[in-house]
Amino acid sequence: MQAPQPPRTARFGKYPITFGLGGLPPGSPAWGEGFARGLAQQYTRSMFFGTHGTSLPVPTNSISLDPSLKDAWGLPAMRVTYTDHPDDLKNLFICDGRSLVTSTRGQPTMTIMALAFRAGENIAGFAKRGEI
Repeated sequence: MQAPQPPRTARFGKYPITFGLGGLPPGSPAWGEGFARGLAQQYTRSMFFGTHGTSLPVPTNSISLDPSLKDAWGLPAMRVTYTDHPDDLKNLFICDGRSLVTSTRGQPTMTIMALAFRAGENIAGFAKRGEI
């Protein structure tokens, strides 16, 4: 006999176990009948966002519900507010590994140091010319 499948609208693949380990709201029972009820009620009513990226969390970045935009079911739509880097600030010199691709094969420390030395030489040149 084949195991029952989730509703056709739910596309969770292999994620029920992951959901069970951390998908319930804070304060939900962590074991027993209450835990099972919570899983059954919340599983098809939840979303998970995951990413592999290099942006650090900052207060200006957020995910919230839009107060006026609604989805096809009349529910508030998701709003993502994200600002990447303060590139428009004068005299801001970023000397780190953000120009490198993520998950490099080798240790990037020496490359980052070389980029920092290069930035330092440029900063000294700007200062000598009175540009900063």
